[in-house]
Amino acid sequence: MSGSHRRTRGGCVNCKKRKRKCDEQRPGCMACIDRNIQCEGYAHPVRWVEGIASRGRFVGVRDPGLLLQPVEATTAAPTVDRVTSSSPADTAHTTPLQFPGDTLHMAEEDQNRISDEESIAFEKFLVTGLHQLCNAEIYGWLSVFFRAVSKESRALPLVGAALQAYYDNGWTVTAMERMDRAIRTFRTDLEILGSERRSATICSGLLICTMCLYQTRPITPYLRLLADMHNLKGSLEGLTPNPLVHVPSQHVLEVLGVMDMTSFLIGRLHPSLGIWKRVRDLRSDTSHRVLGDIEVVTGLPRTLLDIFSEITEQCDVNSQVEAMFWGWRGCVGTLDQCHLWDSWRYAGILDIRRRLRRLWASNAPCGSSVFDNLDQAANNEAVLCRLIASLDALSRKAKTVGGLEPSFLNKGLIFPFTLANLEVPLLKINPSWKSTLEDFQSVFFSKDDVTLGGSAVLTLINQAWEAGTHSFDIDQAARERGIEIGIF
Repeated sequence: MSGSHRRTRGGCVNCKKRKRKCDEQRPGCMACIDRNIQCEGYAHPVRWVEGIASRGRFVGVRDPGLLLQPVEATTAAPTVDRVTSSSPADTAHTTPLQFPGDTLHMAEEDQNRISDEESIAFEKFLVTGLHQLCNAEIYGWLSVFFRAVSKESRALPLVGAALQAYYDNGWTVTAMERMDRAIRTFRTDLEILGSERRSATICSGLLICTMCLYQTRPITPYLRLLADMHNLKGSLEGLTPNPLVHVPSQHVLEVLGVMDMTSFLIGRLHPSLGIWKRVRDLRSDTSHRVLGDIEVVTGLPRTLLDIFSEITEQCDVNSQVEAMFWGWRGCVGTLDQCHLWDSWRYAGILDIRRRLRRLWASNAPCGSSVFDNLDQAANNEAVLCRLIASLDALSRKAKTVGGLEPSFLNKGLIFPFTLANLEVPLLKINPSWKSTLEDFQSVFFSKDDVTLGGSAVLTLINQAWEAGTHSFDIDQAARERGIEIGIF
């Protein structure tokens, strides 16, 4: 093939279409000028076919904007029943694209500008809304960091304002409209940034993931998108600012790693990318002094999260991870924190065994041998007993003094509560344990409580109880409903 017709991997849109070499001059290339045509520039529009990106860095990812229903004047808050009635395939077709020309560019520049009302809502989010996202005391610099990076991402103030509208009044038309605009702007930001890697973009993406989790919408496509665009499978030093020397950027990657963990999403569409372990390789004395021992989103010690990050769908690995849970040395905290951490540790053990049972039931190669080592450890009934004892201690404390110490700990209870409720046969032969869990639910999970899982978790727990067996697959049940549920 001659040099003038050699296919270019860069270049303007016209040259790429014609598979010609492009000199990539700005504002227009000489090849287009010589042919007396308008150079279409160097942005790479992504075309979406039935909700799926057909090529480019979004390939295989469902259109992020389709994760939300269209905004109408009569929009109602999403409910579990509404989600249940649609299949995963239906979800991909529920919301048509709003972009003319099949590109990610906004129709009008004004749509990217944040209004005074949205600016006020974003400031309120920095002061109060961030606390809703955390199960530990947040760092003093966190709101300062978010305010600073909001100048680099047009989507960040919008999604912050949308979250605050949700925290204030639930799924109102205002919250839905703001979220719709935030997603549109986020997609435009991604197109403009191209190969540039910024922590601000990840911040926007993580908040959008949070918003989707409140609606039990899938977020693993988002996580893959963020990881691919920022090359998180490669060197992490290319991010701006560099997380090796910039602790807030390291914190942002940690949160992404938490969302990516295998155990913390029910019904995940895509497997974990192992981000947490790679981020932890960035540890330094400086980051430890600033970040401390406790990760703020989960409220768990990082050493305990290190163990959770090892959980996979591979039975030979998980059998080793259980030993790591038993050998965890713990961390100093309040008495309530220690009960909370113990409940997560025991729930992690039950989660591993649940996954091993599933592999055994599917006749996996390691199937019949996965329980060989369990005789040397506590059986499931003993582990569940200790888990429920930890939850009962927290429930009694909350009823006695009106809350836990610190007060935000109640946001970190959904994971152990869920795993305990999946041990249905053991709960049936120990009805007092079931009563303890029901009492725990009445104390910590009110109907209007703002938690990631919401009522969807309780719906699946009831489904597990009706199934009445150890073999109930809560992940498959969630996938059949087309939802992903965060339980961290």
